[in-house]
Amino acid sequence: MKRFFKWFFITILCLLGVAVIALVLCKTVFRDSLVRWYNEMQFEERVELLRATRYEASDNEIEFAFRPDSVAAAETRAFFGLDSIAESEAYTWDKALAVAEIVSANIPHENQAVEPTDKTARGLWKYRQETGSGFNCKYHSVLLHEMLNAVGITNRIVWCMPMDSTDRDCHVVNHVWLPELNKWAMIDTDMNTYLTDADGLPMSLPEIRADIAGENLSRENMIVPANGGMDFYKAYLAKNLYWFETPAEGGFNLYDRPMRYVRLQPVGFGGFGFAGQNSTPTTDDAKFWAAPE
Repeated sequence: MKRFFKWFFITILCLLGVAVIALVLCKTVFRDSLVRWYNEMQFEERVELLRATRYEASDNEIEFAFRPDSVAAAETRAFFGLDSIAESEAYTWDKALAVAEIVSANIPHENQAVEPTDKTARGLWKYRQETGSGFNCKYHSVLLHEMLNAVGITNRIVWCMPMDSTDRDCHVVNHVWLPELNKWAMIDTDMNTYLTDADGLPMSLPEIRADIAGENLSRENMIVPANGGMDFYKAYLAKNLYWFETPAEGGFNLYDRPMRYVRLQPVGFGGFGFAGQNSTPTTDDAKFWAAPE
């Protein structure tokens, strides 16, 4: 009996040793391979969900507006030193990237422990200086929205949403209108990234969604390397490009007034918790992504 217990404990110790060695290998030698495999598996599953969706034209009216505020624009330009960018004759995309670099270089991604009370661009910048804390993608987008508005660049804040109602993680980015190219382009300062097509042109959210669904995301450009790498980012976007929501009215001091939203959702999908009473749904992607008037 003693011999049995002796061999039993030796076997257990050997198994524990093998498990520890395997764990160490997984965390060191095979970590990148495992992360890559996990991201690829997640990506494939999410791509299938995107492929199964469709949009269709609808008769419901969608109105987007912008509330100008010359005083807030001038104050924002002065606060961030944006006059040289505003007065530059550079293309809109180059101006937008110059502003985005200010945000991405100074505001790290962080799920803030304390909610900012002043949600203007200047208030969020002061929050960073006073607390030492970064903030999440929503406030990244609010900050960039007002800074771009201040230099005369039309843009929208867009919530990118998952299909799963139990998944409370979404992503928020800025959609910038480029009049020289007659198209929208996505900038993600929270993940420090924007994407380009094979010709080097900046891509819009519907273009990125279509490219991901076709498993043809050809090339990426980044303000700085994306958190987690491109494999992670593609899988993350594939999850969060199922439906979209954007404020119906842009401008300054968004949170000082009631917010109305427009929601783009696939046919047959009803949305969930994030969609509030002030959200107008549509399945008409052409209207949702239309050029600003």
